Formats: sequence, structure tokens, C-alpha cells
Amino acid sequence: MSSLIRKANIQGDIWPGLPKRFQSFLFFRIRKPDEFKQRLKGFVPQITTAEDACRMKEIIFKEKTAARDEGRPAKIQPLPGVNIAFASTGLAALGKFTFHEDIVKKDRKLSTIFRKKQLRGGLYGKGMYDDLVNEGWDDPQEIRKEYTPVTVGQQKERLIDGVITVTSSLKPELDDKVNRVKEHFLKEPGSDPDNYRISNDPAIEFTLIREGKTRPEKGKEQ
Repeated sequence: MSSLIRKANIQGDIWPGLPKRFQSFLFFRIRKPDEFKQRLKGFVPQITTAEDACRMKEIIFKEKTAARDEGRPAKIQPLPGVNIAFASTGLAALGKFTFHEDIVKKDRKLSTIFRKKQLRGGLYGKGMYDDLVNEGWDDPQEIRKEYTPVTVGQQKERLIDGVITVTSSLKPELDDKVNRVKEHFLKEPGSDPDNYRISNDPAIEFTLIREGKTRPEKGKEQ
């Protein structure tokens, strides 16, 4: 029996991939889970789905075909896109199912829930930093400080609960989309959309931002 996959339920960079020459990674930490969940609901329409990504590829194909027929260079289509992903700490902040692997293995009911929800194993909850083997590139001393957990009391707290990926094939459109994302999550509630104020106590903080762009070699990124 074949299953029906709804492209509207898949993020576009998972499949078929978002067209991009420029890319921003906005790593964030959730500070106020309840408010963040409310803002996330309003953010869903901005997420670029697989259905959207397929339409983007059709637009690019049509432009390349027209350019070839007219004997001119194809115009670059900006086609900005947005996707979001969560670490295990981000899912926990959203109240999603969390578990201790050893307890799950001993509890038949929890094991059934685990299999049904198809959740990842214990390493996902443990996190990559705690799974380092202390040698080569897995040496914690080699990790940039932006990616290392901070120590609060006796506990280590991760600084990254998730990442919002923003893409475009033209830089101005990328910058505009990044600004719209920041506005959505950081603005003061009730602000004028045309003249919004940044909240002094936002639901999330952007702990790290990384930029990427295509390299001169075709198909490579940096």
C-alpha cells in the first residue's frame, strides 16, 4: 500500500531543496516558551514548503527556457525561502515528547509511544557536544565558543535550541527576508507594523548568525 506524501507538509530545503546563492543561519535560544509558541504559529505561513520549492524550480526552468529561446542570459530569480529546525532542547521547550533512553527500553508503553512518534535515539537528546570523543576535531578545545554550552551553577546549558535558515539568490532579498524574520520574533507586542519596536524581553534571542554563499565553483557553498 503506497502512502500519499503531502508536499505542503515538508519543508522545502529537505526536498527538493531551496534555490540559493546566499544563505543566513539564524541560531536561536528560546527564552519564553509560551510566547514563542504563539509567535511560531503566526510564523508558519512564512515557512517555505516542498510545494513552494517545486514552484520555485518551475519559475527558474521557465526563465532559463525563455532566455535560451531569446538568445539572452537568464535573469537570476531571487525566490527567498525560510525553513526552521529544532534541537532536542528546542523541542523540549515546546513541550514535545522527551525521554530517557534506558527508561524507555524498560517500559513497554513508552516504547510503543517512542516507535509511533518515530523519535530519534538518546544521542539526539544528549547533544553533539556531550558526545565528543575528545580527539582530533572532536576535541572540545577545538570547538568555537559560540557552539559550546555555558555553565550555570553545576549544569551546562546549551545556547542553541534551533536554527532558522533564510535563502535567496539575490543578497538584497535575503537581507529583507532576514529582517522580516527578526521582526516577527523580536518586535514588541502590539507594535505598528510600519514602525515596530524591538522588545527588551523577547521570546527568543539570536545567539549566533552565520552567512553562506556559493563559491566560484559551480554547486559549492561557503
